[in-house]
Amino acid sequence: VRNLLDNYVRHYSYHDQIKIPHAAAEHSLGEHSLAAPSEAEHDLSAGGVSFCHDMGAHGNFAPSGHSSYELAGRSGAFSYMTQEQLCNWILIAASYVARTGDIRWTQKHREMISACMRSMVNREGAEERRLPTPEMLAALAEASDPKSRSSKRGPKQPSPESDAWRETAGTMRYDSARCGNGAEITTYDSLDPSLARARNSIYLAVKRVAAYLGLEFLYSRLGDIASEEAAASAAHKAADAVARRMNPEDGCLPAVFDPLSPAYSARVLPAVEALLFPWYWGTCDYGSEYKSSRAWLGNGNESFVAKLKRHAVALLSDPQRRNFFSDGGLKLSSTSDNSWVSKIAIFQHVAREIFRLGDDPKMADALRKADIAHMKWQTEGAADGACADQFVNGQAVGSRFYPRCITTALWLDKSDEH
Repeated sequence: VRNLLDNYVRHYSYHDQIKIPHAAAEHSLGEHSLAAPSEAEHDLSAGGVSFCHDMGAHGNFAPSGHSSYELAGRSGAFSYMTQEQLCNWILIAASYVARTGDIRWTQKHREMISACMRSMVNREGAEERRLPTPEMLAALAEASDPKSRSSKRGPKQPSPESDAWRETAGTMRYDSARCGNGAEITTYDSLDPSLARARNSIYLAVKRVAAYLGLEFLYSRLGDIASEEAAASAAHKAADAVARRMNPEDGCLPAVFDPLSPAYSARVLPAVEALLFPWYWGTCDYGSEYKSSRAWLGNGNESFVAKLKRHAVALLSDPQRRNFFSDGGLKLSSTSDNSWVSKIAIFQHVAREIFRLGDDPKMADALRKADIAHMKWQTEGAADGACADQFVNGQAVGSRFYPRCITTALWLDKSDEH
């Protein structure tokens, strides 16, 4: 794990810029759109460090700082995963340190850890990062002129405390300029916009919370109290952005945060996925001694975790069974028949080990029936390829004999109980 982290830094890290739409362009596009503003409608600003998705193909390595997968000008599969891969390096770095306590490695990468923190913050929807159009600047200048102040006032810029900006604070808001005229995606690249899109994604929003917690932990190991507190504050802000989105009527969190998006009403199980990381750190020798690694899942931010649990329960107990296949297997998204067993295994582990849903007979029965279905997917649906990760309606369609299937080892960890 250490070697992988080091080689990502050495060979497959890069620094990018982000695309900040002019206020008028952002309003006309709407956050529900996967389209990106034209070059005339956005400005570039510092993004920061991130890491490539897929470093080679067909036995060949991609050039340093570039991916064999990510392409510009796309808004679906094969676009850039800049925000998520940034989170992934942070999360694995924190996992490595929690497991090993390797303080020398942590000190060696002090600058990279701080660069990751800056990059995370830069991709948020903070008011000060929203660039006004030239027309707005002219109007503001005119409004500040005493001669014209009484007759005409320019449009007022939203304040940092405005509701609109407070609602999106903590979420990933700006696409990498590496996308060109495209938009960022997540590693759920083959799904519909309920999970594939990056901007204002619930899945990525929760992963950002976990990444900030990882930074908080790493800073604690470095003894950097000021940075530790800054990361903790960012984690709480990001968590609040998620928690306030819950629909109090049905207990569900929207797949994306924009009510105008067709994916808004989709129900996605991976919303809870990233909780696995702070839970894992708390089970490690060097993570368990850190107060926040355990407190976060208890009273540290009970509202956030409790709402994620309520979301999971709502999806598993849905009378319409929108997150189940007919055989009882789990659908990651209510609006897509694509499911990955590796990701299902992570969801089930969170459901059982963090939310303790196995203690509820109804939930335990649903999870047990899902296990039976998933076993059949592998033994019958993927029989010609030993195993597979990607399934549609119980039939293997891709990712045959895929290394990511290792996450199903989580089932074996508690096989005597389940």
